Amino acid sequence: EQDSKEWSQSLEEALRRYHAVYLSTPTRSAGLWARLEEGKTLLALGRKKEGQEVLLEITKLPSSEALIYQLRVKAVDSLLASWTNTTSLKDDEQFDERLRQFVLGESLVSPLNSDYLAMKYRSAELLWRRLEASSVDSKDARKSLLADVRILARDVAKAGGIYAASARKLLEQLGRQDAAFADRLGRSFVASFRHAEEVLEQYRTNPSETQRSTALAELQEVLRIAPSQPAEDQELKKEHLSLLRYQLALLFYEDQRYHEAASLGDFLVKYSLYEPICQKAAILALASWQALVTQQNAQWADSATTQIGELASVIMRRWPRDRCSTDAAEVSINLALRNGNSAAIKSVLYSLDEDVIGRGEVLVRGGVALWHLCQNPGNGQDRTSSGLRTECVQHASEALDEGFAAIDEVTSMQGSTFEVAVAGAIARCEISLYLGQDDSLDLFSLLTHAGYGPWRVLRDSSRELPPSIYEPGLRVCVRAFSKLQRYDLAMQSMQSLVENISSNKEARLRLVGTSISVGKKLIEAAEERRSQDNTSSEKSRFSDDEIEFIEHLLDFTKDATDQLEVMSWVAITLSRLGLPGDGLVSRVPEKKRKSFLLQASATIEKILSHGELPQSAMTSWRRELVAVRSNLGQWEEAVEQMRVILADQQNNRSPVLQQYAADLFQKAAQNSQSLEQARAYFRSAIVGSRVMLEVGESVVWGWGSLASRVSKAAFGSREGVADKMQEIYFESRFRLAACRLAWAQKEVDAAIKTRLLKEAEADIKIEAQLHPSLGGDVLKERFEALLEVIQQESLTISKTR
Repeated sequence: EQDSKEWSQSLEEALRRYHAVYLSTPTRSAGLWARLEEGKTLLALGRKKEGQEVLLEITKLPSSEALIYQLRVKAVDSLLASWTNTTSLKDDEQFDERLRQFVLGESLVSPLNSDYLAMKYRSAELLWRRLEASSVDSKDARKSLLADVRILARDVAKAGGIYAASARKLLEQLGRQDAAFADRLGRSFVASFRHAEEVLEQYRTNPSETQRSTALAELQEVLRIAPSQPAEDQELKKEHLSLLRYQLALLFYEDQRYHEAASLGDFLVKYSLYEPICQKAAILALASWQALVTQQNAQWADSATTQIGELASVIMRRWPRDRCSTDAAEVSINLALRNGNSAAIKSVLYSLDEDVIGRGEVLVRGGVALWHLCQNPGNGQDRTSSGLRTECVQHASEALDEGFAAIDEVTSMQGSTFEVAVAGAIARCEISLYLGQDDSLDLFSLLTHAGYGPWRVLRDSSRELPPSIYEPGLRVCVRAFSKLQRYDLAMQSMQSLVENISSNKEARLRLVGTSISVGKKLIEAAEERRSQDNTSSEKSRFSDDEIEFIEHLLDFTKDATDQLEVMSWVAITLSRLGLPGDGLVSRVPEKKRKSFLLQASATIEKILSHGELPQSAMTSWRRELVAVRSNLGQWEEAVEQMRVILADQQNNRSPVLQQYAADLFQKAAQNSQSLEQARAYFRSAIVGSRVMLEVGESVVWGWGSLASRVSKAAFGSREGVADKMQEIYFESRFRLAACRLAWAQKEVDAAIKTRLLKEAEADIKIEAQLHPSLGGDVLKERFEALLEVIQQESLTISKTR
């Protein structure tokens, strides 16, 4: 019982609890609510001064948030209830200008909020009491008080509710106009509702712009006065008010006043108690925000996208078993994807209840969108941020896996659900390829899944799929089967794709990119196997299937485009496959190896004639061509290219290029079928040569001249240069003697043989006198071994003679 001992004790106990909560979290929502209840409890206990101090403290909080504003409203209302229950005007002196402006200011809560209306009505009562007690001589003060009372009383009377009748009575005391206003508000709501129905019926019969403008004006006027009008059935009145507000929102939408339509729709979703109207309002608000996204205003678009995400979450929570939930989620995800807003997508996915219809489809759609944003970040996300990218990929992967788990429970898939599932499977395969060993997905099982596996679905001619799914699906099959070493299926996938995109240049270029990516991974894998296994075991080399597949990739790529970077990759890859000693292709049959080299040669020639090839790259490509033709046994062509390289003055002054040239001429001589040609090549390798070409004079130094030209730098004071030049110097001196020996061994003229061997022996002995170390222990052993061979060769000739 109120005012009893037990009642007081329970209030004291409550007071202690409220105070303890406030002290533990003084700045958080729970603490502030507890502080409010503490003040109200103090008033209930009769400790008015303490209670008013606590409540006044709350009224001074910054009300930038709706929650804080609502706390302030409740605090002011409690203070006003305390002040208006006293007879002395001095008791309400703390209702100062600050609180007066707060009461009259813009509201952050619904205008129908009961606490808000109570605060406004009590404020009007308090100010009216002050007006009645004020001196008639204080005209300005009385005028100001009257204006405030009028505003407050009218607002409360218009809003309806339990204080509306009292507010109308107060208005009747303010003057004739206010009394007439109160009288109008008191008229029947039924008449207003019927009038609104008639106006809407006229517009629907004749939906012109003029009729719509008339309907908008009439409906707004009805809604302005209707809340305060009396009605016998208050519940029916509330339902009719919700219906009228929905009709007004629909008129706003049809009039392309999307902000107003969205705002009114949101209001109904939040505050209407009538589910059918709420659901319609939600769909209308969603359509309004969607229309705002397309407006030429970036700020509107961003804000609308966020609002759509929030509204979609509300729809999915309130009507999970209706199709509108799936539609709302789809709209939200698509718009968020277009605006690069991954946070909005995640918000939708986190809002999904277990019983949402189409939950699996929504999750998969969201996962696909997130994966797209991982690859194409928006909203200021840093593409190079590995942390952000990893988190993004994880969210996409989890959404897809959860979505597939839900979809697998469905016995059949049709229409958009089927397409979304296939797109999701493609995205999940791409994620698995990106994550590599860090992903536990059974890639082959997903590729061949009976319901939505890309490989199974895309080979089914009875299924119609758009190019946006077909092309990426087959491309991921190529990559995935390559990773799984199912090269037969990878080639089938690629063949199907090539046939499908033969007339689409952009699609062919995308497949070129895929082919290069797959080819690089194959070579990287082979290199990794070789680095881990230094033996010549079978597992460290390309398999026959791998060679066939990469040949398939190269055949398509080299014919698909003449882009320089693509041709460059093709040429280098063909060279690596054809050149011996690389370790990747030691099991390639000689015929196929030669085919690779011939293709490499033809591709390099195209590169050299390409209009976009920079001059600075000419030499490196010519050297590549020299290497290819040398390995094909096309020595004359290789020598010709080498001479072109050395026709450039900058090139023929390069010790490195001259060393390469001398080595080439020596090998060409040793492999020449013509003795005369061999002699010419040997001479160039030993003493050099000069040949005039169309592009200029080609200068070959030969081993002897090369050693002489680098000797000064080799034994100079510059350490870095000297070390490199010493290597070239001693190698040149060694190769000079070795080249003479090789010529002698190929020569048939005994006199020439003898002369060459003597010169070779002299080369080594003179070098040993000049530089006894002969370039270090390793080179010294090579020199000594070579000298022994030369002397043995000389001894053999002398015995023969």
